[in-house]
Amino acid sequence: MTWFWGKTGTLTHTCNLAGYVRCKSGRLVAVTFFNNSIPGDDQATRNAMQRLLGEVRARL
Repeated sequence: MTWFWGKTGTLTHTCNLAGYVRCKSGRLVAVTFFNNSIPGDDQATRNAMQRLLGEVRARL
């Protein structure tokens, strides 16, 4: 079952994400990440956003 609906936004040195998370409790919450001035590879930032989305889903 889908639990995240969102849109990415990526430009040079930025990595952004906004959308909705359906939590395990059934609650629907809005989330937004704005990450600017990322030096070099942004994979660690993307991984952190994914981990945090999972935490929101599990805890709320």
